[in-house]
Amino acid sequence: MLISLIVFFISLLGISVFLIWKAPLLAETFVHEEPEKDYILNAKEKIEEGVKKEIKGRAEELLQVILSKLRRFLVRVERTTTKWIYVLKRNKKKREEEK
Repeated sequence: MLISLIVFFISLLGISVFLIWKAPLLAETFVHEEPEKDYILNAKEKIEEGVKKEIKGRAEELLQVILSKLRRFLVRVERTTTKWIYVLKRNKKKREEEK
């Protein structure tokens, strides 16, 4: 549980840093109006945008797989520690009853 909270807070920190870093750049892009470009530059930009979207999609899929496996691992660890705690409590209770 503690590890999950740490990962959650680190991810929130990362998102906030990313937004603070990129927000001024986004604001600048909407302010500037670019003159019309020729056909070749427009095609090149569309291709670059497509490639960026593809890379972003693959990165998101990879991140989703990694987080899913991390979650499964953490659930297994938590389940194991819960069993250990139960066994320890049961053994302690048996020792107290024997005395």
